[in-house]
Amino acid sequence: MRPHDLEILEFPRVLEAIAASARSTAGREAVRALRPDPAERDGRLDLLDELIALAREAGRPPTSEVPLLGPILAAAAPEGAALEARQLADVRELLRAAAAVGAGLDPRPPPVPRRPPAARARPPGG
Repeated sequence: MRPHDLEILEFPRVLEAIAASARSTAGREAVRALRPDPAERDGRLDLLDELIALAREAGRPPTSEVPLLGPILAAAAPEGAALEARQLADVRELLRAAAAVGAGLDPRPPPVPRRPPAARARPPGG
């Protein structure tokens, strides 16, 4: 599809309307970057069907505002570079959000925590 066709169809306006509903900056940017691709259409529709079915069955996935990881990783790319405390905290938040979403999508119950070795030790004579 040509860029002019997308303008006539007000595609950027549609993307902005959808992006406004995204829960995070990363989500908004991902929506704005979408372009029609006939080769991907069926796969995206299948994925959408799966997400709708999952939301009906298990509720909305636990998502939240997540930082954009690209700029953080770019800052860490040069050899010897180190991330600042705020950047490390952003990575931590992204990992927490990913774990929460993963746990929400996993139908298995959470594992039972193992007792620490000290709690497993038997008392003398016991």
